[in-house]
Amino acid sequence: MLNQIKRKQLLFLLPLTIVMVMENPIAQEKTDRLASAKIIKENNYPNVVQVGNTTLKLLGVGLREKWFLDIYTMGAYSESGACDVRILTSSDEIKYIRIDILRDVSAGKMVKSLGKAFDKNMPTDVSEELKSQINIFLGYFKQDLAEQESIELIYVPGLGTTLKTNGKQQGLITPGKAFSDVLWSAYFSSRTCCRSLRDQILSDCSK
Repeated sequence: MLNQIKRKQLLFLLPLTIVMVMENPIAQEKTDRLASAKIIKENNYPNVVQVGNTTLKLLGVGLREKWFLDIYTMGAYSESGACDVRILTSSDEIKYIRIDILRDVSAGKMVKSLGKAFDKNMPTDVSEELKSQINIFLGYFKQDLAEQESIELIYVPGLGTTLKTNGKQQGLITPGKAFSDVLWSAYFSSRTCCRSLRDQILSDCSK
């Protein structure tokens, strides 16, 4: 009986432990490398960031434009630092994207843009679970985003994808690699939402 009680207590505490680990901002700048950071539109992207005990390398930075307007800048990071799109979109390693908003964007426009990008990058055998995950994830964008605000997307194998706006976690961690693959494909595949942005980052990466 005592062992059964202990097992129940552990099952109850385990999800709390995971939340507490992920609660802290996951990606922190390594101050000793800030001198070699990349700067675009006054936004600073250090050459390395720390996710837990893992160091991620900056792949590159880019500017998202639409109708000749600057919308946001983006920096992408991964453990391997691989520039190959096939690796970048499907590798099971810690990956991180930071987006810095340059112009006010409504939650509705953000959801519409991401939704279209997700639709274009769904696997042919897409599961109902993945469809549900995407709908739930898009529902986390409830607030409009203003100039100088930020979005962070962090994928950790075995845990999933965390969404943060302005350093605050939105909703629950989205589990599974399948969701991460669609998310990274939305930005980096041949069916990307943002071809110029992708090309800028990959050009940076290959230097």
